[in-house]
Amino acid sequence: MAYETEMKAWVDDWQAVELHLRERLEFNRAFTKRDRYYASPDALAAQREDGEDSRLSSRPPSGPTFRLRSDGDHCVVTFKAKSVRSGMEFNLEHEFSVDDGEAFHTFATHIGFSQDAQKVKHGLSFSDGDLHVELVEIEGLGAFLEVEFVHDDGDEELHAEAGSRIREVLRIAGIPDSRVEPRPYNQLLRERPAT
Repeated sequence: MAYETEMKAWVDDWQAVELHLRERLEFNRAFTKRDRYYASPDALAAQREDGEDSRLSSRPPSGPTFRLRSDGDHCVVTFKAKSVRSGMEFNLEHEFSVDDGEAFHTFATHIGFSQDAQKVKHGLSFSDGDLHVELVEIEGLGAFLEVEFVHDDGDEELHAEAGSRIREVLRIAGIPDSRVEPRPYNQLLRERPAT
């Protein structure tokens, strides 16, 4: 179990942001991450009771959900208890690795969970001490800068300090506060106009 303080912002000029990050942070690697989100039968039923088709709804399910992330051959399942503090996402995160993502998908659907959404992100990973920074392109959505601090303590003072450091990375990257995006990616993807 870990606590995570994070923030993301829209990126208007990928090349400029990448240049700022490469000048000041440590480059780690390029990556492609494939995320599949699952919702419980109760969560999807609640949406249907509200008269919504879960595949078309602009809001995520309100019940238990989790993510299966594939990053190369590495697969991780994540459940987050999300909240917002001082304008930043603050999550209590539970994670574990699985050896076979497809086998886990089969298991999850067998016990009644449904794949509710998915996203693919391509990006570059950087670090600044214990801050993790990713410049990403979300397929079908656009470019973002994600900055997160993971810690073992849910202390409010530590969260505030992490927030200051995260905002400094955004400033270094040349991203104004007006470009900070508080909505989850799944919500943004759901709100896209139908094509």
